[in-house]
Amino acid sequence: MKITAISDIHGNFNDSVVDLVKASDITLCLGDLVEFGEITTKAFDFLLQLKSAGKFLMIPGNCDTDCLSSFLEYHDGLNIHKKTVDYSGFSFAGFGGFVDAITYSRAMRAHFLSGTETFIESTLAQIEGSSWIKDFMQTLGLRFEGKKLVASPESDDLILGWDKFRSSCEFEENEIYDFFVLNASDCDIWLSHTPPFGFPGSERMGGFSIGSKGLLNAVVARQPQFVISGHIHCGGVWQLGKTICFSVPPMSENYALILNIDTDSTLTHEVIRIM
Repeated sequence: MKITAISDIHGNFNDSVVDLVKASDITLCLGDLVEFGEITTKAFDFLLQLKSAGKFLMIPGNCDTDCLSSFLEYHDGLNIHKKTVDYSGFSFAGFGGFVDAITYSRAMRAHFLSGTETFIESTLAQIEGSSWIKDFMQTLGLRFEGKKLVASPESDDLILGWDKFRSSCEFEENEIYDFFVLNASDCDIWLSHTPPFGFPGSERMGGFSIGSKGLLNAVVARQPQFVISGHIHCGGVWQLGKTICFSVPPMSENYALILNIDTDSTLTHEVIRIM
């Protein structure tokens, strides 16, 4: 089976993807079709082109709106969010979106507060060269007094400020875990917009992973053959027990991931640049 995976398109509706779909047994899109809130008829036309070219499944990303989710639901066979699909001898399960903003913000805040002396020095150095890092920390209720990191008490006003991180497609970690463990434990291939927590390359400010702990725990518990994700805008492979996890590099930069699975389950993969 030849699988093409694309993710994080962000408005780059490259017509050459249609040829990829035609040349593949199945094509998977891991979300973020557009930038935040910028859904257009051009985006819908692009999806319908891909659907007409071959077997195509999609989950939404954190940038995708409820409007896109409704579109996917309306066009039967496109949407695999919170669903399982059997195709050509393989079973697929999908869960789109992102971890809810409140959980994410609390985790980031705790990560900063538990930082080592080296971490503190590194963060101070980054603040000197980047004002947005300081602004980000203020949003989390954190500030430096000299070399000491000080936290404001968690309050309703502080939490309200975390709304700026919100997506229209976000979920709690237990929802992600429960879906895969309870509904997809027998599925061969899991699709998630967000990678498992700790995936190499998923580290952001202060080395904090923006992956999902719910997905990580589900993978450890159920050990599917493969997990394919996007969101972090870089390619990569990570072995979790018996499970091979793939991160799909961004289609916004014309990248795609090709997987070939032979009848004896031998796997080859490559990242390609779409011209």
